[in-house]
Amino acid sequence: TATYRGQHATFNITVDGLKSIRLVKPTLKFLKGTTSPNLTNGLQIFYTCSDQVETELQLSDSKVTIDTSSVNLGVEGTYTVTVTVTHEGNSISDTYDVVIYALESIAVSNYKNEFIYSNNAPTFSTGALTVTGHFSDGSERDLSSSEYTVSAPDNMEVGTHTVTVSSTIGATKSTTYEIRVVEDYPTAVTSVDITNWNDTFVEGQAFSKTG
Repeated sequence: TATYRGQHATFNITVDGLKSIRLVKPTLKFLKGTTSPNLTNGLQIFYTCSDQVETELQLSDSKVTIDTSSVNLGVEGTYTVTVTVTHEGNSISDTYDVVIYALESIAVSNYKNEFIYSNNAPTFSTGALTVTGHFSDGSERDLSSSEYTVSAPDNMEVGTHTVTVSSTIGATKSTTYEIRVVEDYPTAVTSVDITNWNDTFVEGQAFSKTG
């Protein structure tokens, strides 16, 4: 109500107050030990005031506070990120999850397991080695060559040798496989042909292989 020289007037004032917020929540999963991941990738924030008009906010807007302090990239688990929107003194918060998962084991396949020793020791190679990672979230994938190391045998003498494969992502996981180095034997003779032999001799004649 306003008063001027004894006259009164009443009018309404609408305060554009914050009513609700809505998050488009991302599905974020990171391998344990990942450095500097984007913990807001895919996040969208909307807010609605008294006018019932929904407006999208930029993540960098001064109205927005995103708390990622609970996320521990070095420990497997599910963590909560809190998003708070503050407008005209009112604040509303919502949350979404970030999953940190771990490499649990690795398996190898398609490796070369036999080598031939011919005059000199053969050169070690992995052949078409495939290294598959099995993760705590139930997923699996083939690791790239930069995500594992191969420890070659100390020597390639004839015999059985052990090869060790170790991951270089997350916690180190290792597995082994065996290779054999075998001698290069000459091809076995399975039959011979004899021609031009002498099969007739007279008494007292010396033996001769040819006629």
